[in-house]
Amino acid sequence: NGILSVNVDRLENINGNLTLTVSDLNGTVDDLRLQNARLSELNNDLRKIVSFLNEVANGVEESYDSISAYLAGQISQSRGLLIEILANTYRQMTYYWICSANSRFWGRTFMSNPDSPLGSD
Repeated sequence: NGILSVNVDRLENINGNLTLTVSDLNGTVDDLRLQNARLSELNNDLRKIVSFLNEVANGVEESYDSISAYLAGQISQSRGLLIEILANTYRQMTYYWICSANSRFWGRTFMSNPDSPLGSD
């Protein structure tokens, strides 16, 4: 009986230790459940953020495309207008130069006859 009593005491001691360990493990499992729930909520929030960023990023890309297309059109249009204005300016300068030459040298023979010498008047 002595050996049996020692073994029962030893098993009761081990059982007590295991009960404490199970209690600690149950507390740890509860903590892990709370952490898991918190991380799950954070994961859902991150999904929402990523979804929002994807939507915005697509809109930004479309915005860049439309802005660049608009600017390209404006540049082409402005370039055409600039060339037209420059051509008109050169035409006006030539016209005014001719008018100024006509008024300055009006009545000279070289104005009415292009084959006459310039210095004979």
